Amino acid sequence: MNELRQQNSVQEKTPESGLVLFLRDILVHKVLGLTIVLICLAIGLLSWLRSPTTYDARVTMLPNIQSVNSDLLGTLASFTGMKGLEESTYEQLYGEILKSDRVLNTALGQPWQGHAPGDTVGNLRALGLDPEHYRDNPARMLNKAKRLLRTQTIHFTREKFTGYMKLRVRLADNPQAAANLANILAEVLDNILEQLRLDSARHNQAFVRDRLTSVEAKLLRAEQALVSFKEQNRNYSSSPRLSYRFAEMRREVDALTSMWVTLKRELETAEIEVNKQNISLKILDRAEPPTLPSGPNALKTILLSFFVGVILAILGIFIKVQWPRFRMMLTS
Repeated sequence: MNELRQQNSVQEKTPESGLVLFLRDILVHKVLGLTIVLICLAIGLLSWLRSPTTYDARVTMLPNIQSVNSDLLGTLASFTGMKGLEESTYEQLYGEILKSDRVLNTALGQPWQGHAPGDTVGNLRALGLDPEHYRDNPARMLNKAKRLLRTQTIHFTREKFTGYMKLRVRLADNPQAAANLANILAEVLDNILEQLRLDSARHNQAFVRDRLTSVEAKLLRAEQALVSFKEQNRNYSSSPRLSYRFAEMRREVDALTSMWVTLKRELETAEIEVNKQNISLKILDRAEPPTLPSGPNALKTILLSFFVGVILAILGIFIKVQWPRFRMMLTS
């Protein structure tokens, strides 16, 4: 019984003894640990000093979605490549449209820096690109610019409780360009949404109008044929064959008239639906040039460098202490 208690006490003390030994090793090799921590802090400080100053410009928008029908959803889905659009995916829908080639190409052609419209050199330099480097391959340069806009520059979020959408644009060393780009993107996005809505409405109206025009032409021909038949056969009621032909022509006119009335009603309904359905953005607060930089964050960089340094220091001391034992195991 006493032997079991002694074994249990030894097992309980073993982890604590190992921890004490390891803490003692850290104190013995504290110079190595401090050196590693200081090196990491120096690297972090150098990285912070060399990082460009970034500025965030923000636009606040309120989404407006009303009576979106299947035709408009189909147009939006084909434009963005998204499938199964529902109300829960509208936030993602706005972001996908914002980062589409059509929106970005339009934004790249607008003057962020005060240069002439269509001159993208200043815009590319604001993104950190050198146009001279891509002189022989402008398509690659534009693709790189759009990739930077999608991944590093444009951020689109929605506030959970208010429903407001925030468009944030981040650029280095140029707060005015960041504000200009944010406002341009918001306006282009609103215009694209309106254009997509109108395209969807026109497509539906054009289909109904073409059918209505075709039925009108057939109805006119059928009515003219009926009038001509009555003029040529004034006593058609006395002939069973002519009476049957007249009834047949009359049924055709009635059927075409009913079809024309239905299509006319559908066209009016489509015109009303155009005014009812809506998908747009109301810009509440336009972007202003930020006065304070958003990055780099000195405190965050130093703390991160310190924690990385501590972890590497502990790992380095552990390897230094255990390496002789490990090498002895390999040699034996």
